[in-house]
Amino acid sequence: MSQGKRLTASTKLASLCQVWGFLKYYHPAISTSRLDWDSVLIHKLITINRINNLLELHEFYENWLKELSPVEKCDTCISATALPDSARLNLDFKWMQAPCFTKQLITRLNFIKANRNQHRNPYVYYNDATALLYTIHEAPYGDTLPDTNHRLLALFRYWNIYNYFSPYKHLQDKDWNDALITAIPMFLAAKHPLEYEMAFMQCNARVQDTHAQVMLNTPVFISKFLGTYRLPIVVGSVGEEFVIKKVFADSSHPPIKLYPGDVILKIGQEPVVQKKQLFARYYAYSNEASLNRMVAERLSCYTDSVVTVTIRRGIHVLTEQMKCISDEQWWTFYPDYWMSNVTKATQQVQRADTNIGYINVGTLEQGQVDSVMQQQWHKAAIIFDCRAYPQQTAGLLANKLFSGAVTAYLAAIPDLTFPGTFKYLPIQIGDTENRDHYKGKIVILCNEETQSQAESMCLMFQQYPGVVTIGSQTAGANGNAISFEMPGGISGVLISSIGILEASGRQHQRKGVGVDMYVKPTLEGIKQERDEVLEKAITYLLNSK
Repeated sequence: MSQGKRLTASTKLASLCQVWGFLKYYHPAISTSRLDWDSVLIHKLITINRINNLLELHEFYENWLKELSPVEKCDTCISATALPDSARLNLDFKWMQAPCFTKQLITRLNFIKANRNQHRNPYVYYNDATALLYTIHEAPYGDTLPDTNHRLLALFRYWNIYNYFSPYKHLQDKDWNDALITAIPMFLAAKHPLEYEMAFMQCNARVQDTHAQVMLNTPVFISKFLGTYRLPIVVGSVGEEFVIKKVFADSSHPPIKLYPGDVILKIGQEPVVQKKQLFARYYAYSNEASLNRMVAERLSCYTDSVVTVTIRRGIHVLTEQMKCISDEQWWTFYPDYWMSNVTKATQQVQRADTNIGYINVGTLEQGQVDSVMQQQWHKAAIIFDCRAYPQQTAGLLANKLFSGAVTAYLAAIPDLTFPGTFKYLPIQIGDTENRDHYKGKIVILCNEETQSQAESMCLMFQQYPGVVTIGSQTAGANGNAISFEMPGGISGVLISSIGILEASGRQHQRKGVGVDMYVKPTLEGIKQERDEVLEKAITYLLNSK
């Protein structure tokens, strides 16, 4: 690109985002001065809009760096080349090679990188000595639609936070620098709250992490595209099809003419395949299993109180007009349905063999661990059902299972003195000396509902001798989720704040928990309201006596 050639808006704005974010986290003066770095960006946006060519852009950046305090030589800063490859998987400064930057400017930026801030940064800092918890502090700016500059502030803030503090950026299928170029025109064009929410959600979907969420104060997008009404049904997936698992009976509504095992083809005039494509465009997901879970969870949603549903039952295609209920009403039915499944599973195990225990980790509270494990203590085997979200009980259970301390998994912790790099910490579980530990067999059940803390629990239990894991691919989204605020009705954005690797070093994110016996529900099993994963576990234990 010649010095005088006209610049595109996306090119110069992307370079501004990258330099602004780099200085925010690397330049020592930012952490020690009282500069409002958001206001600095707004001022620079006004200036950069008047720039038309590379020569002017080069001068703009040179003048900006001259405005900042000089950077002193850092004797304690470690170079990237001195770090192991695993520590710098997410470190990416390719953007410095763009034509927007002269060799002289690149040299100055590299000097700042080599002599970066080593003190507490006001925008990101550890909460305690463990480094497992840290805070990202950002100003919210209210709920109304931001002006153009504050919309770009939101994008630039988000892009840089993910760029420097996500442990999983290197696992994306597409380059994060390209995501910035794609997002800028959408944020510039967002003249309505719906367009702003759509732009943010599309950008967020690029991170491919089911943890990643955009939390909306004024959910215009959800009302428009998903709807606030629900069919009184629970949906699951079988392969690429979405199947009714449960129909809620309610005397206040006409009899529902849908049944477990019905395959949903269309909701209203929208084919299921289009609904899934919508989710894939606007929602972040680690793998196909977690995408199918999200689609199933929200497939019953609609924008009107009455909806036409097209289903396949056997060889027949049927269309029914159904009355919906509110989202709040749906959630009054669902807990009873879920608890009835837990009760049914417990009874199923007891009928099969009273010497096999069953614990659903979603119902087990911390104060119940001692008593519940005491009830299972002399059983030959325990089935831990991790197809639900635990209630912070993993460590307490581990103390009952292991004879000594073991490494459950590795945690990748961001090194805040070198943003973009990570340190690896072995996470240990179990008492150092525990002679009175459980000595029977254990089986773990998992599926796409197994996410985050539930996946960590699986990784812990998989260190138990002879353990067997039965089920299907888990969500592949693990590591403490951290939120930060954004302008314009976005109460927070969630990302995974630490990375999780299996104790062996195997990739866990996106892949999920390792499974020994792969079992997924079948259409026939759903029709009969059977739990085929649990059945497999019982059969395995009965045959392995």
